[in-house]
Amino acid sequence: MHKPTVTPYNTGKVLIGSRYEPPKYVEQSPHMLRLQRSLLEETTERRTVAAADLALYVVAAVAAVVIFLTR
Repeated sequence: MHKPTVTPYNTGKVLIGSRYEPPKYVEQSPHMLRLQRSLLEETTERRTVAAADLALYVVAAVAAVVIFLTR
């Protein structure tokens, strides 16, 4: 969809704004945004969660061994 080119500014050498196209409208639904968030999630965030889970498992294993050995 091309509109007739109306040059807002003509400096004599440069036609400022002659190739401007307004941004296109993209419909967004909550489902689309949720899918994009899950696909584009930061890898550092996932690594942080994985590291926290690993630390919890290690602490739980050490606690279980200590309890087992002190009985």
